[in-house]
Amino acid sequence: MGAKTVSVPPLPPPPMLRVFPPDLHFDALEEGALYGETITIKNVDSRPHMVRTKQPKNKTQWSIDPPFTSVMLAPGMETSLQVFFCTDELKDFVDTLCIMSNDHLVEVPLFAKGPHAHPELVGDLTFGLIVNESTETRRFAVKNTGSVQTEFRLKYEKSVALKIEPSEGVV
Repeated sequence: MGAKTVSVPPLPPPPMLRVFPPDLHFDALEEGALYGETITIKNVDSRPHMVRTKQPKNKTQWSIDPPFTSVMLAPGMETSLQVFFCTDELKDFVDTLCIMSNDHLVEVPLFAKGPHAHPELVGDLTFGLIVNESTETRRFAVKNTGSVQTEFRLKYEKSVALKIEPSEGVV
C-alpha cells in the first residue's frame, strides 16, 4: 500500500495589530452618564503600518478621542484612543469600531446595555419519590441580580398537589 497524502490547511497569517480590549461593554446604563474606555492598538508586525480608524455608525451615542484619521506605527509601537458612550435612552446599543491597516481589518464590537432585570431561581426543587399522603418541603428563592426590579409569577399545573408560597411578587 502507498502512503496517504493528507492535506493540511494553511495557518492563518499572524496578526499585524493587537487590539486590547478586543471588545467593549458598558452595562447598566444611566441616563446622561458618560462612559469611557481606553483601547490600545499595538503593531506586532516587523514592518511599520499606517493605522486608521473608522468611527462607529451611531455617532450620536459613540465618540472616539482623538478622532485621528491615521497614525504610523513602527514595529512594537502602540497608540491608544478613548471610546466614549452617552445616551438619554435606556436601551441596548450595539456598534463596531473598525481599525484598519493596509489590507488588515480589526473590528472591535461595542456594546452598551440598558438596565435589565435578571431573575434567577435558586434552590433544589428535586423531590424524588414521595410516599402517598406524605408531605415534603423544599425551599427556594427568586433572586434578581439585575439592576432594576422585576415582577415574577410562578406558574404550575394546579392539578398537581403542590403549594408554592408566594407564587408571585417583586424582586
